[in-house]
Parts: sequence; structure tokens; C-alpha cells
Amino acid sequence: FQKNHTNDRAGDIILTLSSILKSLESATDIDGVMGYEGAAARAYFSLLGSYLLPKWTAFTGRNRRPPLDPPNAALSYAYAILTNRVHALCESAGLDPYISFLHGAEPRRPGLALDLIEPFRPMLADRFVWRQFNLKRLNADNFYSADLGVNGIRLTRDARAIFVKELVEWSNTTASDPDGEHAGYRPGGSILLKSIERFRACAAKGCLEDYTPPCMDDATTF
Repeated sequence: FQKNHTNDRAGDIILTLSSILKSLESATDIDGVMGYEGAAARAYFSLLGSYLLPKWTAFTGRNRRPPLDPPNAALSYAYAILTNRVHALCESAGLDPYISFLHGAEPRRPGLALDLIEPFRPMLADRFVWRQFNLKRLNADNFYSADLGVNGIRLTRDARAIFVKELVEWSNTTASDPDGEHAGYRPGGSILLKSIERFRACAAKGCLEDYTPPCMDDATTF
């Protein structure tokens, strides 16, 4: 975002994230890892709202279950689509999507899929969602207050159809994969599939420490 829209706070947030990343090396268990992840997420989302058009300034950070504003509702929907896609790819690769590392084992929760989507969230969800708002493809009429608790917000049925169509088109853009090649994000020969196949290969060899998440490198403006 900073490449296209300068923000005075970005430098401080980047330093904060870098500091958290270094501190991560001292974590001795999953709770410690997730504590650092939570701190990084709060810093990241505290800045992300400033890259939205002024009319969406109600976004001050991530909230869910239920999402309380349109940007959070759109983020949750994008994450759900991404999780379902990776869930299916895990099963097609012969991986059990419910045996996870960072996300704890819970009934009907595909923890491994949630683990593996993390590197893709910024490009395939966050940046896509912000693009939809800033290009005015999403507006207040595309959301409604649902029976999700106090002020829960959802996309309308028509908006969801448009959202999915736009996400599929966005997913056909390209990005560098770990081998330096280029592939679309769509399932079938995609960077998602390549990443999962690489994870499976490392798991089969008993060397998960060699698994390298994909590198997102896309200069598309929004």
C-alpha cells in the first residue's frame, strides 16, 4: 500500500512489525507465537484503515463474530472464500485439513487450511477488499445488518455474487512463487496449489522446517 499511497504512520508500523518478528524467535510455545501474531495484527490493522476512502473511516481495526462494519464484513467473506479454496486443495493433495499447527484443533474447523492461507491474506483478501471499496465497487447499499448480535453486518446476496466474480478475476493476476516462476492464483497450477504441494513434500520427508511460504510480489495499484 505504501508504494501507492504514502502514509506518515507506515514507517512506525513497519518498524513495529519488524521488532515483533525479531521477538518471535524467543517464543517457546504456540501460545507465545500467537501472542506475537496478535500484537502484529493489531498494529497492521490499525494502519490499514487509513488506506480506505474517507467515507469508510469507521474501520479502526479487525473485528469479527460478528463483523461490525462493512470493511470487516468484506474481509471475513474474503477469508472464508480463501479458506474454502485451500481446504479443497489440501484434500486433493491428500492432506488432512483438520490437523494443524498454529490454529488449535476444534471440531469442524480446518486448522491446516487456516494455517496455510496466512501468507495469502494480504494480497488475495486484504488488498482485494480495499480495492473494491476504493474503486467504489462496494458501497453502503451492499451491506445490511443481520441477526448476528449487536450491529452485525453482512454483504447482501447480490453483493456477494458480484464480490465472488471480482475475486475470481483478481485471483487470476500473477505473483512470484518461491521458485521465481509466475502462476495465477486460481486453483489448478496456481501458486496456492504449488504452495500446498511444497508443504506436502516437506511433510512427507519429515522436514517441515524447510517449507517456504510463497513470496507475494505484485505492484498492481488499487
